[in-house]
Amino acid sequence: MEDPSFIADIARAGLALVLVIGLMFGLAMLMRRLDNARIGNRHGSESQVHTLRTLDSRRRLVEVHWRGEIILVMTGPEADIVLARRIAEGNNKIHDPKSI
Repeated sequence: MEDPSFIADIARAGLALVLVIGLMFGLAMLMRRLDNARIGNRHGSESQVHTLRTLDSRRRLVEVHWRGEIILVMTGPEADIVLARRIAEGNNKIHDPKSI
């Protein structure tokens, strides 16, 4: 039969390992959220990041307000793609980015 203090030590070590791994994942998620928030608006700038959505681990969907236009951009490691553009002041017509 095993020594009870040995089993307690193993249980304590396992619990500590689970706690450390949980803290690592929690901090990684917090850093990812703070990175998304840091991209936000800056005072005195012509451009403003209005909305940022993470699509997966590599791509983001970003709504940028710039010089009276709203631009929808998908960013990724290979390229950034303009999906749509429209005038922000009352005109809801979507412009094809290839025609610009």
